[in-house]
Amino acid sequence: MSVAFDTKVGDMIIGSGLSVTPVGATLTSSAKQGMALNVDAGNKLDLGTHNGRCLGNISACNDALTVCMWIHGLAENKWGGVFNNNGGLKLSIKGVDPNILIHLHCVPPVGASGQKYEYTIAGDITGYNHYCFSCSKTSNGKVFLNGQEHFGIIQSSSSGGTSGKVKMATGFGFYYNVDELNVWEGAELDAATVSACYEGYN
Repeated sequence: MSVAFDTKVGDMIIGSGLSVTPVGATLTSSAKQGMALNVDAGNKLDLGTHNGRCLGNISACNDALTVCMWIHGLAENKWGGVFNNNGGLKLSIKGVDPNILIHLHCVPPVGASGQKYEYTIAGDITGYNHYCFSCSKTSNGKVFLNGQEHFGIIQSSSSGGTSGKVKMATGFGFYYNVDELNVWEGAELDAATVSACYEGYN
């Protein structure tokens, strides 16, 4: 499934197998390719409610849920929750020049604690960066930045929810542009596939 943020019909942006609804967020020509979506403080991107399927609940995945996207511009020293699957996956990022800090939560919807991964990666916080991240149904996580896999510090994380809601949002003072969103249900991508996805836009 993918959303390029190039086609808007009414209130929705139409993708391939996935349609999303901006809430306050607006299209911009400052994009990696075509158009992108600007998500400013207090705005969000609603990816819908997906009960009983991998996108909304990682326990329903055959293996894992993987999400890739291009993100441009991070506010200095401000956390933002750029992807939140209420059924087990959450990614938050913060720019601390010259590094990008990443928190990836992979947690079961209910019950025992899952895993939280913390990353500090050198990167340009002002330009476009390609993020790929996945969580498996056993709470194992992976993060790729600009085609390269990175390894984080593992910490405990609280359990997730069960509503199946999926969104992209901001934190106070945090903003970004997002472009070329791709979602794979049931698949944990290998390094070669992620690298090819990244190189395909360069």
